[in-house]
Amino acid sequence: MIKETRIVDILDQIEREIDKGSIARARILFNTLGFRRVPRNLLLRMADLSRQARLHERTVRILHPVVRPAKEGLVPATPEEKMQYALALGYSGSVLESARIFREVLSEVRETQTPQIKLFLGAVLCRRWDFESAVGPLDDAIASGKLMGQQKLDGELYLASALMHGPGQIAKAEVLLENVIKQTHLENSPLAHKEALQLAIQAQFLKRDWEKAKQYAERAQRVAKTADDPHFTLYVDYRTALADVLKPSTRKEALVDLERFKQQFMQAGIWDGLRGCDYWPAMFLKDEAKLIHLYFGTVSECTKARIAKALGGKENLPEVYEWRLGALGKSGKPKLTFDVTTGKNNLSREELVPGQVKQRLIEALCSDFYVPPRVPTIFEYMYPDEPFDPQTSPPRIHMAFQWLRGWLEAHKIPLEAKEDHGRFWLDSPAGAVLRIERDQMPPQPRSAAERVISKKVRSYVEDLRGRFGEQAFTVSEGAQLLDVSERSVLRYLNEALKFGRIKREGAGPSTQYRIG
Repeated sequence: MIKETRIVDILDQIEREIDKGSIARARILFNTLGFRRVPRNLLLRMADLSRQARLHERTVRILHPVVRPAKEGLVPATPEEKMQYALALGYSGSVLESARIFREVLSEVRETQTPQIKLFLGAVLCRRWDFESAVGPLDDAIASGKLMGQQKLDGELYLASALMHGPGQIAKAEVLLENVIKQTHLENSPLAHKEALQLAIQAQFLKRDWEKAKQYAERAQRVAKTADDPHFTLYVDYRTALADVLKPSTRKEALVDLERFKQQFMQAGIWDGLRGCDYWPAMFLKDEAKLIHLYFGTVSECTKARIAKALGGKENLPEVYEWRLGALGKSGKPKLTFDVTTGKNNLSREELVPGQVKQRLIEALCSDFYVPPRVPTIFEYMYPDEPFDPQTSPPRIHMAFQWLRGWLEAHKIPLEAKEDHGRFWLDSPAGAVLRIERDQMPPQPRSAAERVISKKVRSYVEDLRGRFGEQAFTVSEGAQLLDVSERSVLRYLNEALKFGRIKREGAGPSTQYRIG
């Protein structure tokens, strides 16, 4: 174990770099710590700094053994540790589990701790573009008067964003933003100052006030010249182009610029900017084709509702949307047409079984056209009633990708499941049309009663999955693998059946089972 004094020294250095706005330098310093065992009394501080450095998956790894201990009898996680863990989960993509933990903590803490929890819950909801749901928790947190320093600034910025993007209370958002701009300028808080300037441009775009939007844009551009922050510069240029969409004389050039910024956002991995380049102009111009594309390519139900309202109601959306991937062939038509729900396609008689792993994986990869998901997002989509485990969940998702790739290759279906830097997406060099149903919904978490399945059975199911994958097996084969009697394995299989973990096929002596 690295000496505690050395860890404290590195954490102090990381905190100084974050205070200066040097996130990249802070991340480099985190690499010197690796994932060594760290004393419990330092875990919370390390996790908090990791979150501030936007190393959210690292934060999950740091706190998971405390929040989700593998053994009984360990010191329970504190509310503060649970809060940091839930926030990191939400930023990693496990939004549903994150919200569940926040609400669990809200029910068990003192009133004095509630504002911070509501701040973090609001932050996660904003990240998912669920602005309407974020307003209440954030408003409560700010009104409490108990948030101080950076947390107060963060709360005001999140609340301003939620107010203007959700219920459209732009005037209230403007007051918050102007206060933050003045305060951060005086106190030299560069990160909050830059964020406030960006949101101020956006507020004027939503008000349709081109002149004032340009004034804020000019202020932001002056800051960008001295900030040495390429991402901030890109955001300022993007917000400025959005403002120019308001004016007919600058609109055409602005829309061209936004297409260029989409490529830059994609290269930088800034996915909310990528979606925003389509979403905000489409909402302002009532671009029906783009809005329909956004509706089917967005996982947030609140965002879908806003889009449906802009189109005059859900009934004006098509029942099925055809999402085009890759290039068109020589004929001018895509080579593949593929139904996401059933796997039916024009090149093979093979289909997918709805609800099984390969089909759920394809559905997860088609749930958002703009954000290539990470493992936590895919896991939550496929297994919504199971908590994410940074040790065991990723191997299950990687195994699912192996099965999917093997199935696509075996049946010569020109669809590729790709991965780069921990993000996954579908591609088709030959060109493909993926048919997606309008009312396709991600699986929903089951109730607490439904999730009561013994640890032993969960362990046995995972052993069976590791040996048989999606292949069918008999009770005898299961008993041999698990080294238990056939009567015992039948009892375990029946429990797993009750909770949907496996499927039974056939009857009598020919009965077989398959992992779901």
